[in-house]
Amino acid sequence: MIRLPHQNLPKKAQNQLNVWQNEINCLEDYAERVAQGKKAFARRNKLTNSTFRQVRQTLTHMCCGARRCGYCEDSVADEVEHIKPKALYPETVQHPTIWKEMQRQQQFISKFKELFDLAPEALTW
Repeated sequence: MIRLPHQNLPKKAQNQLNVWQNEINCLEDYAERVAQGKKAFARRNKLTNSTFRQVRQTLTHMCCGARRCGYCEDSVADEVEHIKPKALYPETVQHPTIWKEMQRQQQFISKFKELFDLAPEALTW
């Protein structure tokens, strides 16, 4: 497992992610949150979107050298999916808590295989 040093997002980007995440969080139905979270992520995660550009830049700065997946160390770490699957966690699709998850990766190094044996509902972040 690759250890990533924590870096904060610029305040403006973090605030915008909070606004977008609240749009998803206010939906009552889980399935609707998943569906709308995917749509919103796809719609906003564009090269021209300044918020996501700042997210990509921060992730790039966190990776020393080649950008690799923190878990498998093989795939290119170019998507948030390599940190926490957005399909299972719509409440964090665009939320800055993803940064907390990357920090906590360090705690999971010794339990890496155990994590993949657990059901997604059993994972606590």
